[in-house]
This record gives sequence, C-alpha cells and structure tokens, in this order.
Amino acid sequence: MFRKSISWGVICALLLVLSVGCSSNESSNASTDKPQSSIKPEVKKDPVTLKMQIAEGLIVNKDMVLSMINEFKKVHPEINVELETLPADQRNAKLQTMITTAEMPDIYQLNAQHELTALSNQAGYLYDMSQLEAAKNFSEDVRSGVTVDGKLVVFPTGLGFVGFAYNIPLFESIGYSKPPQTWEELMDAGEKLKAKNVPLLVYAGKWATAIGNVFHWTFGNKGLQDKDFQTAYLTNKVDWAKNRDVLLEGYDRFNKLNKYVLTGSFTYAIEQGFQAFAKGQAAMVLAGTWSSANIDLNNPNFKWGFMNLPYAPEKDNSYVYTIEDGLAINAKSKHLEESKTFMNWFFSKENFAKIIKAKQNMSAMPGIGEVKPVFADTQNWLKSGRVITFANLKPITNPVFIKLAETAQGVTFGGDVNKAADEWIKEYNDKIKK
Repeated sequence: MFRKSISWGVICALLLVLSVGCSSNESSNASTDKPQSSIKPEVKKDPVTLKMQIAEGLIVNKDMVLSMINEFKKVHPEINVELETLPADQRNAKLQTMITTAEMPDIYQLNAQHELTALSNQAGYLYDMSQLEAAKNFSEDVRSGVTVDGKLVVFPTGLGFVGFAYNIPLFESIGYSKPPQTWEELMDAGEKLKAKNVPLLVYAGKWATAIGNVFHWTFGNKGLQDKDFQTAYLTNKVDWAKNRDVLLEGYDRFNKLNKYVLTGSFTYAIEQGFQAFAKGQAAMVLAGTWSSANIDLNNPNFKWGFMNLPYAPEKDNSYVYTIEDGLAINAKSKHLEESKTFMNWFFSKENFAKIIKAKQNMSAMPGIGEVKPVFADTQNWLKSGRVITFANLKPITNPVFIKLAETAQGVTFGGDVNKAADEWIKEYNDKIKK
C-alpha cells in the first residue's frame, strides 16, 4: 500500500507539472500571437570599439588612462575603448586634420575655449552632453564655462590657475625664503641666478600659451582696471590704436624677463620644459595647478612651490584662471550610446576622485578631491576679487597668440618694438577682429 501511494503521488505530481506547462505555453502564445516555433532566442551583440584620442599628459600618463579603461571593461565587457595618445604639441594638429578629413574619433580631448572647438562645432562634431547623468556632478559655473553654442561640449578634467612653479632651494640660495613679491624682486632674482649661471625661467615653447607668458598678466591686469577693454577683448573688438600702450608694455616686460630664459627652450615641448625645471636647470617654469603630477614624476623628491607672476603691485595684480581640457563626444559617432555610457562612467564622482588624486590638481566637481599643499594659496586667490578668466586662451586663438610671442621674441633679439607691434596688430585685425 505504501509503494502504491508513492506511485500515485508521483503520477499526480507529473500531471500537475504538465498541466502548468501547457497553461504557461498557451499563455505565452496568447500574449505573443505567434506560434512557439517563431520566437527567436536573444542574439548577443558583437562588442563595440570606441576610439579615444587625448594628449599623453591629460591625465598624468597613458598608463593611468589605460588602467581606468580596463576597469570600465570589467563593468561593460561589450564596449572596447581603443586609446590613442599623442604628445601635447602634436595632438592639436592631428585633431585639426581629423576634423577636416571627417575621420574623427568617438571621444576626443578639447578645451571649450580653443579654436578647435569652434572648428569642431562648425563641422557638427560637438555632442551636447548636458543631459548625461555625469553632467550633474559639475557645478553650474563649470557647466557654463564649457557650454558652446548652447551645448555642454566638454567634461573637464579639472580647474586651475596659470602661474609659475618655482624651485624653492634655488631661490633660498640667493636669499629669497619666499618667491619674489614684486617685479623688481623678480628681476633681482634673475640677476643673482645669472651670476650663478642658472636661468630664471625655462620655456615650454611648444605650449602655445607659454611662449607669450607675460601677456596673460598684461591683458589680464588691463581687463581688471578697464572694463571697456575687457569687453572689447572678449568680443574680439580691441582697437589697438587706442590701446597701443598696453601692447608696448607687454613687449617691454617680455623683453626684460627674456634676458633670464634658458637658451633654446623656446622650442621645448611641455614635457621638456617640466623636465628641465624638475632637474634644476632653471628656477621657474610657466605652469598651472594641473601640472603637479607631471613635475613630480620627473623628480619625486623635488622641493617646489607655485606662485603668481608679480607683474604689478598685489592690489592691482590679476590671477589667471581657466577650465582645463577635458573629453568631448563626437556627435556623429556611430556608437553614440556606447560613448555616452563610457563618459557617464568615466566622469562619475567615484572615478573623478581617482583622476583628481592622480593629477593632484583643483577639482571641477564640488566636494571631490583636496587641494594639494603646494597650491594652498590659490584658495585665497579665489577670494581676492582679482581673478580673470580670459587672459590665457579665449578669445585670442593659438596662432595669433603665438604670433604675439614671436614678435615679442624679435624685440628681445634687437627688433624694433613699434614695427613688432604694427605687425601683430595687423595679424589681430586680419584674423581676430570682427
């Protein structure tokens, strides 16, 4: 009897399963209105490969970016990211060629104020990232600063001040326990270092905005004092006939500073300039708060600080502030959704904290990262009321700014300052003034 009861129980259970199965199939067929044989299994998509182009030092070095891409791959195995890195002085030329030949990568490096951004926009390659989840991580000021033609086009890798990294031991060796506080002290330091056969300054001449270094403060200080000049500068309408004295002042300052420059460094790439500085070949190099990791990589035990150029008395001197380069999405990408997925991941707060820690610079996301001690003074700069944001990039395009530096360099080697000014004013009027 016991065995029979088990057999009947098993039979009943099987009937129940079959009954449920039939009911389920009927329900499934009813819901799809298709015979069971026509339902196709889900097909896995082939992996997508995104192409990404950046400068080698955008986020410290290539290895840093590759490590992040590998982490992304663990979360999104269906998306490959093919990274191309170029020396900073070559990347812009390559990107310009890619824009004009319609061979754009899916993700690429840009600065919102650079002329290549305008060129990318004209060609239709700027995707509006304002609706991406990661966009919410940036402050309103940052979002406004990277908005072009109504589109949020760049997720920046940081913020920063343009200034000079300086060699603390070298300045101490000539009697300066803190960096020069006035232009006169800076010139005095140049003379004392020259007596020790040490240049005051090394150029990173292939960094377009480095070779005309003094003019950041020439134009910036004028903008603080004269709002009409600032407005004209920002709208590409400077009348240099009326502001010729400003230009001549810049040439004069450039000439004086250039007496103490490391010979040959006019042609240096950014990496070469930082390397020469970190090796003690010069006491200063034009840099930014984003340069910390690059300097430390060249000399981990280097004792250095960061200073504003003492161009004018403190109460009249400007602080040159900028939003760093970042990443943009190609609006014509065949893999737009995957590009958006990558950007949301890469610029999440968690990953951005890693970027800021590695770069050791000022964060573009509120509450993310800490200010490195070497940049502690910049927090007071932000509160000074003398921060200027237009002096180093927009609206003067890189070629025209380079032309300014070249004419200034000519004056340094004995050229006529008025002819140099006339030559550059013509360049400005032909290529900038509207």
